[in-house]
Amino acid sequence: MQRIFLAAAALTALAACTAEDAAPPAAETPATGTPAAEAPPASNEPEPDAPVLTALQPGDADGLEGELACSFTASGESRPMLAARSFAGGDFPVQAAVRTADGVVMLDGGTGGFGSILEGGAYSGGGVTARVATQGDDTAAHEGSVYMATLDASTPAGDAAWDGEWSCGP
Repeated sequence: MQRIFLAAAALTALAACTAEDAAPPAAETPATGTPAAEAPPASNEPEPDAPVLTALQPGDADGLEGELACSFTASGESRPMLAARSFAGGDFPVQAAVRTADGVVMLDGGTGGFGSILEGGAYSGGGVTARVATQGDDTAAHEGSVYMATLDASTPAGDAAWDGEWSCGP
């Protein structure tokens, strides 16, 4: 009888150990031994509050080629959000730069030289599209031009539009 009792106790102890082993232990933080918070699942989605575009920083547009440039500056801002550059003449490529939450993105504006961007333009590259549409008359009191304009942009973070000025010159 004693053997049956010992066998039953051994089976009960074995079953209890197996049940504890079946459940994986919670992750513990090394310093405290308390359960660690689970990491959120990885995502390629942008942060919910990430801005679509931000103002260019000094040096962001240094890689653009051309002798003449235009830039879009949003109303109330001092730094441009988009800079475009090309050479005088119709066969030259147009390049532009914008800044997203991920950094500077270089955009292609097609060909057409500086004359093709004097009154706005469409630019794309790196998952970003941007379009500058001018309104009204040139208000510049200098060699270049200044138009009231709207910048529409689409990035992985979303779509947005700004009113401001499109300023062009040497």
